[in-house]
Amino acid sequence: MKELWEERYLVPEYVYGTDPNGWFKLFIDTHSPGKILMPAEGEGRNAVYAASKGWQVSAFDLTDAGRHKAMKLAAREGVSIEYVTGDALTLLYPKNHFDALGIIFMHLPEELRRRIFQRLTGFVKPGGFVVLECFDKKHFGNTKSGPKTIDLLYSPEQLKEDFSGIEMLSFEETSYEIDEGPLHRGPAEVIRILGKKK
Repeated sequence: MKELWEERYLVPEYVYGTDPNGWFKLFIDTHSPGKILMPAEGEGRNAVYAASKGWQVSAFDLTDAGRHKAMKLAAREGVSIEYVTGDALTLLYPKNHFDALGIIFMHLPEELRRRIFQRLTGFVKPGGFVVLECFDKKHFGNTKSGPKTIDLLYSPEQLKEDFSGIEMLSFEETSYEIDEGPLHRGPAEVIRILGKKK
């Protein structure tokens, strides 16, 4: 998987664009800044936006190419982010440390999904937020964006179990025309969560 993403991010253009995801932007724009963890942050569009609004950002991704482009984008926008290369199963952050966790299109195999999501939630303070957008299993068969394997797509039932330790402030399945760079365009079926850690 690392090799696939390295190759994807090696091209000069930002394949998922440089503007933040709309659901994530809404959260950032309506909450006071604090410390936020951004896993699978890729080319850095969401991390850079959060930093531009005063958030202290810790981000990570599997790929060196993603990190390079994220740091380049941060420099272009005049903001500072902490961004390391590593694996969600092994990277260590202090428990109960972050005010928010931003999971935007982080698609994991079924055997890893719950374990990783629960591990990441452990780094969030009680009362801290989890904001997530991902492709729904209803998105399967879409050839323009998102994983092409149904096991990498999520159902509402799975996510409610994975995040059983958070209070759901908002949980919705929705459809919209996504326009986030050349690899995220067209009709999308997504799940959006805003939750607060109990």
